[in-house]
Amino acid sequence: MRLETQESPSFQDIFTFQSLYLILYSWLLGQSIWQSFFGGVIAHRSLSRQAFSLLQARTFPIYFLLCTTLSAILLALWSTANIEVFKHDEGSFNFKSIFKLGDQVVVQCWVLLLVVVVSFVNWFYIGPNTNRLAMQRQRQERAEAKPYYDPGVSQAMRQLNREFGYWHGISSLTNLIGILATIYHGLWFNVLGLRQRPIMAEIF
Repeated sequence: MRLETQESPSFQDIFTFQSLYLILYSWLLGQSIWQSFFGGVIAHRSLSRQAFSLLQARTFPIYFLLCTTLSAILLALWSTANIEVFKHDEGSFNFKSIFKLGDQVVVQCWVLLLVVVVSFVNWFYIGPNTNRLAMQRQRQERAEAKPYYDPGVSQAMRQLNREFGYWHGISSLTNLIGILATIYHGLWFNVLGLRQRPIMAEIF
């Protein structure tokens, strides 16, 4: 008895919204968890304080820019793949649909937008302020010939410590919010998925 062989799908068939989305989502979540909970900790334990500060100052702008870009692409893909949810029956855009929070497709748009916003603010504003204060504190350390944690540091150093702690705390908190929102979205992505139509067919 001869068995019939099933024809393998082409790359065009498997390159769907779902597959692209899964790759980009995995990239975003993987880099966020690694940088936040593993890479930074390993670097802190392995490098001198000055080298660690320099590494973080170079790494985090790229990290937050990637988080902003990846989450924005995911938001665009999610909205495009579920565009019918945001349309009237005749096909025109329904502005009120973006506030239908009883629909998880709409809720996940807001979740992804949250990730975009916190990542962008960290990249554009919070991160640069944190790095600026870290550099100022290092210069003050050299001027006083004392580490920032020395009990006998000046009032200027104490002020820098407070400001740095404030901005570093905000940066860490917003980053954690972005990670938790990304994980929450991933749970719903597992349930809802995306349509399987090949992207090439969508584009061409």
